[in-house]
Amino acid sequence: MLFLFPFGLIAQNAPMGNPWIDWNYTNKMYSRDNLRFLREAEVYEKNFDLEGAFFSLENAVAQNPNSADALLRRAVLKKKMGMVTEAAEDMQRANILNPYAADLYGYNGQHAILNVIANQPSEAMQGLTMARKVNYYYQTMDAQYMDDHINKEEMSLLENVITEIEDDNMTTALLILEQVIQMHPNSAVAYDLKGMVLAHEEKYEEAIAAISQAVVLQPEFAIAWYNLGHIEQKIGHADQAKVYYDRAISLQNDLTKARFDRALLLKANGQREAAIKEYDEIIEMRGGDYLEAYLNRGLTRKMTGDFSGALEDLTRVIRLDPTNPEVYKNRANLYLLYGYAVQAVHDYTNAIDLDAEYAEAYFNRGLAQFLLHDKASGCYDLDKAATLGYERAVEKQKYFCVE
Repeated sequence: MLFLFPFGLIAQNAPMGNPWIDWNYTNKMYSRDNLRFLREAEVYEKNFDLEGAFFSLENAVAQNPNSADALLRRAVLKKKMGMVTEAAEDMQRANILNPYAADLYGYNGQHAILNVIANQPSEAMQGLTMARKVNYYYQTMDAQYMDDHINKEEMSLLENVITEIEDDNMTTALLILEQVIQMHPNSAVAYDLKGMVLAHEEKYEEAIAAISQAVVLQPEFAIAWYNLGHIEQKIGHADQAKVYYDRAISLQNDLTKARFDRALLLKANGQREAAIKEYDEIIEMRGGDYLEAYLNRGLTRKMTGDFSGALEDLTRVIRLDPTNPEVYKNRANLYLLYGYAVQAVHDYTNAIDLDAEYAEAYFNRGLAQFLLHDKASGCYDLDKAATLGYERAVEKQKYFCVE
């Protein structure tokens, strides 16, 4: 079996140290790394000089016999050179010194790094904002007005309701809706909007009752069926939610918010490929103005192993809206998987610039710094993450910052 040498992936030109770190102080705190020999070994390896790389790693281990990094690199090289028993001995020593190093430095395969870094892409999945949801009503009300389902006075009042919802004035919105319902008791849109506002206030039983009245008054009202599905999903009735989403989409094929929530439901049920297909269709229908779909598709692609597709989607989201630290962190994680630690550090730094208390970004940036041989910066970041309360950083400090 061909054993792929993983470390060439992360060997990049990067400045040592960091402007925000006192190198002399951290040098005393975390000891001195044998960087010259490790870098020499990388150069020899790139030039297919295995013997030169071997002697450089021998020197690295001799200078610092407690370096799990150096031992792992030597283990990989020994295995490539047919020294299987000796490689296993180095691997065993490295695991005793640092049980996380083999995953971080690629000995257990490229994707093993996911076992070490903070990587919860599902937490970054986005639902639709209330503003995004109510935008659909303008087009719907125009169509109903044209079909004489809504008169001019009712239309004006409902537009006022949407304005209040967009301004997060839910109490005022409900008061206006009660007025509309008194004046127009057959207004399916009013009942539906009332249900949506009540659901936003987590009054789910009342919300279901209001929206059910909307579909009784107007059985072909696709948005109302969607809203019923959304509430059922909220209260944990996934199967019933899908029935309502399917009904909404069958009535209005281009109702992308129903497709969007159905995709979230599919992803939650482990049907990731089906969710990606749903996002594909949303993007085809709506294009570049639907950043939530690009973001969620990118994160779902990441979960399926389509890292290049995920990178493409996340990069698009960042380009169009560079204000979300979670997206930067997720793209940085992808860069680490590809072996681009320099780019990963840059994205983690962008995430931290947007959120100075982002402990997971500090934690992951610290691990990326180790891949760039910058132990001082790495330990600084782990310490910062630990200070911010991220417990995994405390555990990693015991192993990465003691040599």
